[in-house]
Amino acid sequence: KVLRSLVRELGASEFELLVRRYVLEEDSNELANELEQSPAALRMRLMRLRAILRDRALRVLPLVVGLLGFPGSAAFVT
Repeated sequence: KVLRSLVRELGASEFELLVRRYVLEEDSNELANELEQSPAALRMRLMRLRAILRDRALRVLPLVVGLLGFPGSAAFVT
């Protein structure tokens, strides 16, 4: 549920790009050509999307750890 909510905040085109690159493992150069972007621009776009997801995940991680009741989880809850 948490991952779904993090990804849901992305736009449809961003979500599609992540799925095509990392789930379907489409080649980034081919994707860049199809999207009429340079390969470098596409790699930067993907890097930014990963950073957005990472930052959002780190924001909710303390809540998830606390809810699941892992030993020592009180240290994560602020």
